[in-house]
Amino acid sequence: MVEAPFDTSYDFVLVERASLFISSGLVCRLTPLTASFGPSLPVQMRCSSQSLPEWRDGRHSPLRLLDKDLAGSRRNYIFGEEEEEKEEEEEEEEEEEEEEEEEEEEEEEEEEEEEEEEEEEEEEEEEEEPPPPPPPPSGYRTQGHEIEVNHQ
Repeated sequence: MVEAPFDTSYDFVLVERASLFISSGLVCRLTPLTASFGPSLPVQMRCSSQSLPEWRDGRHSPLRLLDKDLAGSRRNYIFGEEEEEKEEEEEEEEEEEEEEEEEEEEEEEEEEEEEEEEEEEEEEEEEEEPPPPPPPPSGYRTQGHEIEVNHQ
């Protein structure tokens, strides 16, 4: 295992508390997280074969920090302006998508309400119309308001 100091000057750090990541047969161990990121716990981190020389030389490799909170959700701590800008853009896109979905749902609800109102109006109109008069018994013909009796 290669020991590495925790330093916020890293571009990004991929870390998950009390979890092991093994990549290319190498596991790097970071020192415990500082209090600003929650309780100090030992953390394990994934290192690629490309980052090995940087760790051996003592240089910082680009890593992304993922802190798992007590509820189990993940928060990303990004260090580096480019990564922050990308994340902000992604968040804005997600918010726009959510707003569009909400608008679509509202439109669908309005359409459903309009359809229901139209159906109710049609039902009311049908109820208001008087039923057609029953057909005359056989042997009788109707013309206007007079009934003719067929004496055949």
